[in-house]
Amino acid sequence: MKPAIRHVAGASALGALAVLLWPAAAAADRSSAKQECADAYVSAQEARQTSELLRSRVSLRVCAQKACMKAIQRDCIKWLGEVEASMPSITIQAVDPDGNDTLSVKVILDGDLLANELSGKSLEVDPGSHQLRLELAGSKPVERTIVLPEGKKNRLIEVQFEREGSEVEEKPLTSKVGEKPGGGIGEPPLLTYILGGAAAASLVASTALWIKAGKDRKSLLDCRPACRQSDVDSVETKRLVGDIFLGVGVVSLGAAAYFWFAPSAPGKPTKDSAQVRVDLQASPRGGFAGVTGSF
Repeated sequence: MKPAIRHVAGASALGALAVLLWPAAAAADRSSAKQECADAYVSAQEARQTSELLRSRVSLRVCAQKACMKAIQRDCIKWLGEVEASMPSITIQAVDPDGNDTLSVKVILDGDLLANELSGKSLEVDPGSHQLRLELAGSKPVERTIVLPEGKKNRLIEVQFEREGSEVEEKPLTSKVGEKPGGGIGEPPLLTYILGGAAAASLVASTALWIKAGKDRKSLLDCRPACRQSDVDSVETKRLVGDIFLGVGVVSLGAAAYFWFAPSAPGKPTKDSAQVRVDLQASPRGGFAGVTGSF
């Protein structure tokens, strides 16, 4: 009977020891849980301030547990709802090179793997600017920069994959003002505006001189045939100068039109550029204006 008595006595001693140590172990567990709650409480706020909402949510789920103090738990539950409401998300719709919808797309965000394949569901991400890379086997990767504000849910991103090695069709560059696609005219040179201004001024002057000469000629009807020769010469001179201005205006207008549509690059004369010379001659019978050169 003595061995049995010793066995019972040993078991009793172990039970007594466990009873003595239990409060200490329980206190240590409670202390560890409280420290975990406090750390998560602080970490959640720091992550939220830097817009790391995903990391903040992980910490908030820890400090929102019943094991945490009531005050900490209450704040974390409230903040958790706010963070989830502010969390943006993206939805990716991908089409393979054959024009078929596909889910076999690897999603990489800012260099980190976000998903091995699509599921048709939205993917939650932190707000801000991100570099998105989408990969499909046998196709060229698609890279985009996306900017997501807080609270933007289900931002749709549509991508069309191209087969690996296929050539991308280049779009023609947008033409500048006054330039024909494929090398037409460029911005008109300064000479165009000078000739255009000269043409307008010459035509106005010609018209004014003709009107003045017409009025003076009517006044000579009253003194015929005893009109002074100087008055007769004055009328003829006005008509002559008016004819000259008309010629200058017509030639200047034609030259301006040529330079406007000239194929040579603006401001870069070459040996093939137009060389224009305007000749003016006056005679007792009238004026003569001409333009010579190569066009």
